[in-house]
Amino acid sequence: MKNKYIVAIVAGILCAGILTTGLVWSMLDGEDPKEESGENSQSQQQPTDAQTPDEGKQETPDESEKEPEKQPEKEQNPDEGKQEKPDESEKVPEEKPAEKPVEQPAPKPADGSAGYVGNAVIATMTKEEIETMLNDPFMLLVNRDHRIGKDFNGLNLTSYNGDHRLNDVTASALRQLISAGKSAGYNYVLYSGYRSYSTQYNIYYGKVSRYKNQGYSEEEAIRLTNQYSAPPGASEHQTGLAADVCIPSIVNKYDCLHENYEYTDEYKWFSAHAHEYGFILRYRKGDEAITGYNFEPWHYRYVGVDVATEIYKMDVTFEEYVEALQARLAQLNTAQ
Repeated sequence: MKNKYIVAIVAGILCAGILTTGLVWSMLDGEDPKEESGENSQSQQQPTDAQTPDEGKQETPDESEKEPEKQPEKEQNPDEGKQEKPDESEKVPEEKPAEKPVEQPAPKPADGSAGYVGNAVIATMTKEEIETMLNDPFMLLVNRDHRIGKDFNGLNLTSYNGDHRLNDVTASALRQLISAGKSAGYNYVLYSGYRSYSTQYNIYYGKVSRYKNQGYSEEEAIRLTNQYSAPPGASEHQTGLAADVCIPSIVNKYDCLHENYEYTDEYKWFSAHAHEYGFILRYRKGDEAITGYNFEPWHYRYVGVDVATEIYKMDVTFEEYVEALQARLAQLNTAQ
């Protein structure tokens, strides 16, 4: 019995030792995981903390590198814009002075006189040259204030296509001009050339009679006739230097005497090239007070290539050009 008690006590002691040992180990094992988990959490947090600054430091240089790339855009647009504006402003004043002298040679004076003495060509002419020009038959000025007599039968007349007569030089120049127009695609016909004093007399007073028959007074009938017809002795057609030129369709519809001719391509071409062959548009639109006649887009006068070109460039009437020559001659005579 005693042995049994002894064995039981020993066994109890061993069990207690084992339990105690287990508790000790369990306590030791419980502390290690907590410390390890704490170390692990710290070690895991440290890398993340280490990564965040590293990543931030890497992103910061990247952003700083991107910003300088945007700066060149500011250098291009504003700088280029500022450089272009001064260049444009510098070009404009340089061009304007060059244009003004070209436009100024022949301004019309406010008093209604010719006033073209300042023209470069006329200003360089001598007294003899001007006198020769004014005495040239092709420079003969004919209008209501400068008439020719009933015995004036034209200048060196020749037949033109069998239906009309013109001055021989005028006829040759007109054929060349009409031929050039045909090459450009336009067809022209001579409607009226030389007219004698008696023919002009019948035309003029025939129109006066027709207006009177319509109920107009003689004064009013003359006023209406004077708009497009010259009294006998005041018509350029009596010289053989004038030509009424139209296109066939206008001749057939309106007998050529119609202002609608102005709106045709044929008129635009002819009026733009007539001076190259010695002709001027005699009665221009807007110059009725100077010429004494309404606008006649069909009426051309031969004066020679040089004079026609000068008149075309000066943009004046024949009356104004002749007056400019006379004014220059008066200056030269006064200076002597």
